[in-house]
Parts: sequence; structure tokens; C-alpha cells
Amino acid sequence: MQKLLIAAALALTFSGLAFAAPEGIPNPYFVAIHTDSGACVVMNKEPNAKYFKTMGKYGSMEAAHTAMGGMKECA
Repeated sequence: MQKLLIAAALALTFSGLAFAAPEGIPNPYFVAIHTDSGACVVMNKEPNAKYFKTMGKYGSMEAAHTAMGGMKECA
């Protein structure tokens, strides 16, 4: 019984690692405009199309803020 519990614990540990996000791959950042207020925001997950219009996808927060500064809709 003890061997079965150890095997199950090891299987759960390694299966959890398989689903983890790979290191070195940055999460995307999105520039979006709120459809009601017109406010521009930077998000770290894809915006809900019901409330936001996506203006672009960027590899870093700095790149998203720089792009947002150049968008006439966000000025």
C-alpha cells in the first residue's frame, strides 16, 4: 500500500510539472480600448471582446505601453 501511495504522489508531482508554463516564453500583453468609456488599458490576458476592442498584442509590458502612447485612439 505504501508503494502505491508513493507512486501516486510521484505521478501527480511530475504531471503537474508537465502542465506548467515553459520558462523563457514571455506572456503576451494586450492593448485594448474599453468600448463604453474609451479608456485604453494594458492587460496580461486576452481582453473580453464584449467589453474591449483589442488594439494589439505585445511581448512585454514596456512594448505595449510604448505602442499605446502612439495610438491616436489612446491619446
